[in-house]
Amino acid sequence: MNTSEKGWLLGLAVLAGLIGGALGSRVFAPEPSMARDPSQRVKALYAETFVLVDAEGRTRAQLVLQQPSSPSLTVLDEEGKTRAGLVLRGEGHPTFGLFGREQKAAAILAIGDRTVETGDSGVESREEGGPFLRLKSGNGKAGLFLSVDPTPRLVLLDVEGRARALLALDGEGAPSVDLRDGKGVARGEFGLYPDGSPSMSFMDTEGKGRAGMVMNRDGSTRLGMMDAGGRVIWSAPTPVSDEP
Repeated sequence: MNTSEKGWLLGLAVLAGLIGGALGSRVFAPEPSMARDPSQRVKALYAETFVLVDAEGRTRAQLVLQQPSSPSLTVLDEEGKTRAGLVLRGEGHPTFGLFGREQKAAAILAIGDRTVETGDSGVESREEGGPFLRLKSGNGKAGLFLSVDPTPRLVLLDVEGRARALLALDGEGAPSVDLRDGKGVARGEFGLYPDGSPSMSFMDTEGKGRAGMVMNRDGSTRLGMMDAGGRVIWSAPTPVSDEP
């Protein structure tokens, strides 16, 4: 979980402690006659905090205007733990989260800044963007990341939070599958060129291309192998000269 997630998750979690004790034991309900008579119903109710409690006076849901002007809706279980929340974060970015019993985010659906870490994970983290979905396992690291802006992209992360498989479309709609090792280094890729020609590449532990195959649109196939310096050492069907 990165800084962005921790910030808004903490904001949701502390709401119960801030207002649950003050209002949790009081239940406000309209008189039956008011519920039946439309003329006696309240047309609008203005407040900065709304608290829903159960029969035992435990806070189960809260609608709060956080600072600075960030409205949030929180749903809590019988133990007072946040299990679901909706927050409108700074810059107007909405975020919906589902949480496990250990208060760890299990699913995040949001619009705006990305929540997948950079570095070995191999996934970009941009400040602005479209909608994205993040699903997490019990340890908070393994899971998947799905985004559609600027192009569709699905990332699978291992138990250490590292990206191990990426499925994406480029700007021209050409698909590709990128496979990475435990260090986040790309080791294999299968994809299509914009003209529909399939290709397959294999990389060494440093991510350098060492072997590849391409099938042209006419059905002819080319294969090649490279050394650590990127020089072609074998190819078929036509040998490739080392000269530029």
